Amino acid sequence: ILRKYRTFDYNQNQTFIKPIQQILTSDSLPTLTVCLGGKNSGKTTFNEMMLETALQLQQRDVTFIDLDPGQQVFGFPGCVSVMKGMNVRNMGMFGDSLAPVDTERLESYVLGSFDCTEYYTKYEDLGMKLLEEVDDHQSDIIVNMPGWLTGLGMQFIEKVVGKVLEKDGFDVKIVYLGDKESFLKQNIQIDVDFFIPNNYAKYYMPGFKNSTMNTGVDFVQMNWT
Repeated sequence: ILRKYRTFDYNQNQTFIKPIQQILTSDSLPTLTVCLGGKNSGKTTFNEMMLETALQLQQRDVTFIDLDPGQQVFGFPGCVSVMKGMNVRNMGMFGDSLAPVDTERLESYVLGSFDCTEYYTKYEDLGMKLLEEVDDHQSDIIVNMPGWLTGLGMQFIEKVVGKVLEKDGFDVKIVYLGDKESFLKQNIQIDVDFFIPNNYAKYYMPGFKNSTMNTGVDFVQMNWT
């Protein structure tokens, strides 16, 4: 299994640090966080930073539900996935969309396309399946979403948020990477807990966000093994 370790440029992502710490330390309940935003708004970076912070705090294990088939953090491209039971003891190295780190804890389902609209019914069914099955009150849960805010994407967001709000025993937080005005223009019928503008959002070459091939990288490549 190909593995790698990386560190983020925290100077360029200062706007993320305070809300992440606030979310993870604000309640005794395990957290369930859904991060929303347009394409290239920084959702994956935010979620990866939240994962690193949660692991460093060592309060609980962390489960990562990835509903973005175009940019999987641990799963394979073109899939939706869940990575369960992560902690500092078993996550010394992090992987990316081209390098899943641990197939024993990784549950991945093939969608059939990077474009969610091509197989929307299957996409929604798989998303609901992953959310229904994850009910571990010993873990913080992070949900990585696609940057799809219109049409069926709006419907999918409302379905996901509705599903997580049904779960008892979690401190649910909805984050939007952008200002409140831009979110209200989307007319998505959900309540948001944190609006976080990201002035450093950059374009990433598809499939190479974590690669030195990408000139928009916001973190330092440390080593490959």
